[in-house]
Amino acid sequence: MTLTNKNIVFVLATTELGGAERQSILLARGLREKYQANISFICFGKQKGRCTELLEQYGFNYSIIRSFSLYKFLHLPFALMAMLRFLLQLKRIKAEIVMPYCYESNIWSGLVRPFLGKNVTVIWNQRDDGRGIMSDGINRRAISNCTHFIANSDAGAEYLIKDLFIKEQKVNVIYNGVEEATPALSRAEWRKQQGFTEHGLLVCMLANLHDQKDHETLLKAWALLLAGKENKEGHRLLLAGRPQNTEERLRQLAASSGITDSVVFMGGVKDVHSMLGAIDISVLCAFEKSEGLPNAVLESMLHSLPVLGSDVAALHCALGEDMKNWLSPVGNAEKLAADLGRLFASDVLRKDMGARNRQRQQEVFSVDALIVNSGKLIETIVKN
Repeated sequence: MTLTNKNIVFVLATTELGGAERQSILLARGLREKYQANISFICFGKQKGRCTELLEQYGFNYSIIRSFSLYKFLHLPFALMAMLRFLLQLKRIKAEIVMPYCYESNIWSGLVRPFLGKNVTVIWNQRDDGRGIMSDGINRRAISNCTHFIANSDAGAEYLIKDLFIKEQKVNVIYNGVEEATPALSRAEWRKQQGFTEHGLLVCMLANLHDQKDHETLLKAWALLLAGKENKEGHRLLLAGRPQNTEERLRQLAASSGITDSVVFMGGVKDVHSMLGAIDISVLCAFEKSEGLPNAVLESMLHSLPVLGSDVAALHCALGEDMKNWLSPVGNAEKLAADLGRLFASDVLRKDMGARNRQRQQEVFSVDALIVNSGKLIETIVKN
């Protein structure tokens, strides 16, 4: 195969685990197994995290480099030293294809590209539909050094073409894939372990707690849904994600809304599939230009769950036009609460939506398609 023993380096913006990191590892495994490529990782961060734990589990070589802002004058000397370490590490690995994921990794990889040799290719990965500042000289230079671009959503591709002025023939849309997984625990076992009732409905937003996610609208919708009710069944709202810069604000909102007893801050969940197999409704509230193709939604579809969320391009792409009426305008807690109420009232409706979501996930967002489409692109680059 064209990619046999080719050195492909994935560059990640963090040592922690989010959707982009999961996708990079999924693709890396596929390229190693199907194409016999040599895979390694470079992660920006201070110390090991859940992402590097997973890299170790799958037997990938990785290195950690602490990065610094290129936009803070006092940080600039440290940033330049970090970039030099990054460059030297890529040279040591003898990188032939560099696959950065997310904004910072894309920029840093683009900036060092001219120093790697003419036969090294950096493939820009657009993982959202337009987040980040792209107008200054640093970013323009990084972008100009990338000859190929991947977007994981149609909106991301449109952003590259219309806002960053990338030629359309350089942009490739390759959707995320979702891997089949058997939950370690049954629905009943997981609920019992977590202390939830068998009959109460569990609604979950699987997303790290930071300001690019709109947990606030979901909390407000949950408060509206439960207003005036005793909640004898034990319904719960689960916020499953690593605590970051919005956790305290969200806890205060839950307290002031009188819903603390029914909201569970789960933290980072390692056994995601057992959790998704035990819940009843998945929700993702987001902002415009804050999502690419959200793994949390695709994994929920894999588990035949009904999905509610914000009326943004990323969720349109994931769920398809058939589900558009189940999406709420950004920040509209009233519409979301009404949709939750409709799903709470009908087990048949929940199962029907879940079945349709599962079918779409199988047809459009398979792991095989992710690996084959990415492999074909990389093979074309290598041949040329």
